[in-house]
Amino acid sequence: MLSCDDSDKGQLFVLDEEFKTQFESFFSENEVKKMIKNKKPTFVIAHHGGEFLNNDESNRLRNLFAGKVDLYLCGHSHQMIYDKFYDPDKHELEDKRKPQQVIHQYTCGVGTLDKQSSVPTFLYGEYSALDGQITVKAYRYDYDDNEWKEYTGKDTRKQIEFERFRKSGVVKNNFKLFITGVQGAGKTMVSKRLQNVLINSEALQIAEVDLVGSLQI
Repeated sequence: MLSCDDSDKGQLFVLDEEFKTQFESFFSENEVKKMIKNKKPTFVIAHHGGEFLNNDESNRLRNLFAGKVDLYLCGHSHQMIYDKFYDPDKHELEDKRKPQQVIHQYTCGVGTLDKQSSVPTFLYGEYSALDGQITVKAYRYDYDDNEWKEYTGKDTRKQIEFERFRKSGVVKNNFKLFITGVQGAGKTMVSKRLQNVLINSEALQIAEVDLVGSLQI
């Protein structure tokens, strides 16, 4: 992007065509399927938010990112803002076959302790592959108490969902669990039931269960 002054809102372009070429090359159809299967989200990190782009340019990027990008992180505005880089209810894609899934946008505030500037803020997020969601906490610096405090203003959003992972199932960790001590009549039936319960548990995230004899442990 090229930015020259403070009147850039709605005026910026991404001038590098090589970016588009490399992006499309990396996000092949097979690669996207693999990311969805493994619930690996894609983040775009930029200085300016989508609102600073020229309207035609923002449409071009939305069409490029559709079904491939989940979260757009940016700054510049020195304000804590949640928005949608792509919102299916507001924006229209040229290719109707592309996934019409929200691309979330977080704008973080200034990172320096300077009373002359905007209020210092930062974001902390945790991603869960279990449900394809990110839990976000925003923090602002309190000059009166001289400490960082969690911020819960209306311009933040605590939880977002990556829609393209909604139906892709649960990603299993590579954990293998060994269990011993299942003895007596009916132990085979009990063992199979126990294996099914453990493997199907989303909380435990176990890939394989083996029931072995005491001496083998």
